[in-house]
Amino acid sequence: MDAKGLASSSSSSSSSLRRVSVRAHSSGGRNAALYAGGDEFHMSKDPSYDKEMMKFVGGLMWPNLELPWGVLAASTAVAVGVALMHLHAPAVLEYLMPLKFTQSFITMPLGFLMVFRINQAYGRWWEARGSVGQIMTRSMVLAEIGSTGELPQTSALRVASLCRALLVAIEAEFSIGGNPEDKWTKLASRVSAEDLAALKADKGNTVNAVIYMMREEFSRAASGIDAAATKMTAAATLLEVHTFLTACRRIFTTPMPISYTAQFRFVLVIYLAALPFTLLGQVGPYFTVPINILISMALFGLDALSGGIINPFGTDSDDLPMNRYIKAADDNVANVQAKIKERSAN
Repeated sequence: MDAKGLASSSSSSSSSLRRVSVRAHSSGGRNAALYAGGDEFHMSKDPSYDKEMMKFVGGLMWPNLELPWGVLAASTAVAVGVALMHLHAPAVLEYLMPLKFTQSFITMPLGFLMVFRINQAYGRWWEARGSVGQIMTRSMVLAEIGSTGELPQTSALRVASLCRALLVAIEAEFSIGGNPEDKWTKLASRVSAEDLAALKADKGNTVNAVIYMMREEFSRAASGIDAAATKMTAAATLLEVHTFLTACRRIFTTPMPISYTAQFRFVLVIYLAALPFTLLGQVGPYFTVPINILISMALFGLDALSGGIINPFGTDSDDLPMNRYIKAADDNVANVQAKIKERSAN
């Protein structure tokens, strides 16, 4: 279908998506639900989240983050040296005191760089979460479209199985360090032997191959009074899946520029090196060291925080739990698949 045809079907496909979402919400799922208000994928709260949060708070967050302990030790050594010079060699310290103006000059640039880095990191994380949720939702919508009666039972079941295959392929594409053979084992339990052989024979991306197979199945098998609307809705939904997949792939394959990270950390080190000279005149030699340690850990903690969430796909505690999302969506599609079989039996 060309772009003009898809644009003309946007209003009808939107209403169809909403209608299908309402029906999916009424049918329900064990782990997730679909809401028509925003076509957003929701699931039950992860019970491990509270445990991670308690560990996060109880450990003062730093054991969960990769902090540059060597740099922190060097910053503390500088603070100790400044305090000792104030007590035992004030004449030497007097020559070094102009360094405190360095800290004043770079405070604003450092703040700008840090805010930009954290905003970019969290923006990537949140965009990935929204895109993954939309993909999960539309996998359920596609299965529901296939079960509306516009497709023969065999085609409806094939569409549902391909939806489950799509979820497996997405999980495999965005996993890090997984066994590639696990994907084919899971696919073998979800699609027919013929479809599995076709996917293995395809040398391209498995996710794209599954989407193409679903598009072909809708185009070939849709019939009846609403066949045209069904085809347009399915095509529009598949296009949206591909759009959200593109966003996830962009985030997954595009790191933060190394030059930006290097420059930010360079400015941060200069700031912390000059900080004890400023603290000395404000809090005295005895509080300079502990306050310098706290500020250093806070700033490097923010840097580690942004570095931890800048790529939301992985197995770290801050990464998106793709396996839970996939399982919840797969359970919902399997539920639709069971209803199709039950309807045909009756």
